[in-house]
Amino acid sequence: MNVILVILDSLRMDHMGCCADCYPEPSGAKTPNLDRLAAESLRFRKAAPESLPTLPMRRAVHTGQRVWPYWVHRSYKGDFKGAPGWGPMQEEQDSVAELLRNADYRTGFVTDTYHQFKASKNFHRGFDEWHWIRGQESDPYRSGPTISDERVLRHIPKSLLRRRRKKSNAHFIERHRQYLMNVAERKSDTQITLETGPAGNCPVASSSITLRDRQVCFESIPPHRLATRGPMHAIGRGLTSAVC
Repeated sequence: MNVILVILDSLRMDHMGCCADCYPEPSGAKTPNLDRLAAESLRFRKAAPESLPTLPMRRAVHTGQRVWPYWVHRSYKGDFKGAPGWGPMQEEQDSVAELLRNADYRTGFVTDTYHQFKASKNFHRGFDEWHWIRGQESDPYRSGPTISDERVLRHIPKSLLRRRRKKSNAHFIERHRQYLMNVAERKSDTQITLETGPAGNCPVASSSITLRDRQVCFESIPPHRLATRGPMHAIGRGLTSAVC
C-alpha cells in the first residue's frame, strides 16, 4: 500500500472538483490533479484539522497528538517570538514517519513550508529522506544582494498598504524584500506557478511570467487555482510515503 499525504494551506473543500457533490452550489473550480488522486483514494468528507493555523495543524497531523490548547509554549532560538502552538515536534511524541518506518515503509518528506525546517523544529524526524524547497514567503534563503524599496513597492498593490498600519507595512515590505531576494535568480515563475491577475491585483496560479517586472503578492492567491497545476500526481514517486 502506498500512502501519499498532501497538505495545502487554506484549500477550501468547496473549491475542489472531487468534492463538488458535497455542496448544493459548488464553486466550479477545476482541480484535475487532485481529482485524479481522489478517484484512486479514500475520501473523508467530514474531516477537520485538530487546530490551526499552518504549523500547529501540521504538528497534529505528524504526531496524531492534540496541539490545542496552547498551554505549554516558549520561544525557541532560530524562530520568531510568540506564536503559541508553533513549537517543534516534541521528543517524547512518536511521529507518523517513525511509525511507518518501523513497519518497514520507505518514507520521504517534501515541503516548501519553511517553518518546518527552521532550527529545532524536527518535522523531518523519522523520514528516510527529505527535501526542502527553499525560498517561499520570508524564508531566509538569501541574504543579498538587497532589493531597493522602489522595486519592492512595485510588487505590492497599494490597496494592501493602505489597509495596514505603518509598523505593519514595514514588516510587510520586508517580507516581500526577502522573497524577491530569494527568487532573484529565477528566470520565470514556472517554479512557483504564479501569474499576475488584472493590473493592480494579486497573482493567480497558472503559467510562467517574468518575475522582475510583474507583481508578486503573498495574499489573496485563490487556493483552488494552485491545485490546477504542478507535479502533485508525481509527489512521492518511488516512495511509499510522501508528505508536503
